[in-house]
Amino acid sequence: MNTTNKNLIRQIFDFDNTEEKDLLNFQDDLKKVAISFNLNGSIEEKWSFFKNNLLKIKQQHIRSKEIIKLSFERLALNWKHYNNYLKHLVKRHSIDEVNSTYLLLQHRLSRFLIGQYVKELNEIYDNKHCADLADNQRRMIDNITENEMKKIFIDRVLIDNEYGNSILVTDENKIKDITKDYFQNAADSKNRTIEDLQEWSDEYEPIRSINELIYNNCLEPITDDEWNIVIKDLPIKKAVGPTGIAYDEIKKALLEFNQLLRNIIDEVLRTQIMPKDWKLANIYLIPKPKP
Repeated sequence: MNTTNKNLIRQIFDFDNTEEKDLLNFQDDLKKVAISFNLNGSIEEKWSFFKNNLLKIKQQHIRSKEIIKLSFERLALNWKHYNNYLKHLVKRHSIDEVNSTYLLLQHRLSRFLIGQYVKELNEIYDNKHCADLADNQRRMIDNITENEMKKIFIDRVLIDNEYGNSILVTDENKIKDITKDYFQNAADSKNRTIEDLQEWSDEYEPIRSINELIYNNCLEPITDDEWNIVIKDLPIKKAVGPTGIAYDEIKKALLEFNQLLRNIIDEVLRTQIMPKDWKLANIYLIPKPKP
């Protein structure tokens, strides 16, 4: 499989279906590399050591499956690569796995063709959008964003006159003046001093019942009990982030290797410096349906 194809494939590691002997080899190899961990290295060096060794060793021992991560456009452009990929599957996997992958590719190609059809329909309206770009930018933006304009029409206002009697105003100009005057004076703009708010003064006093010392140990090194509880409660089968490390791998690794991660976290708490990888995240936009 060439480099292009590898970039189109994402590996998912399956610890549950990995044979026991492979899982033991995974743990043993992690234990061996933990011995060469440099406690005096920088935070980036320590994290790179932990991440790279974990990724390398799990690729050697843990069963994985490959899934395709492609947009429809790239799917059409790289169809030849997928034919080669199917041949690769025939050599390595059962016919059922090949059939399921083929159906997935066929489905994605159909979706791509539908997308192309919709794109051609949208081109019909391009001339109008171009005209709006020059003459009516607001309408152009509203059309592109599918923004629905909502307006409130005030055609009558009920007010009290100087005698305290309620009257209904329907004159358009008077309604505008009354509405403008109302919103200009609706909020009280008087400046108040703390003496004017004595009834609220107690609400701003420090809460004496809170122990001021409860936060003193937040940045202390992680204890054995804290670490064991966190590792035990980590959820499994969660999507990985940019680091490529899943919770499953941390739970399956032996104490000796996980101690490296604990050392890194302790240093982050102590120095307030974290690896650059920890500042990255995958963000997926989820479209919300219109109400």
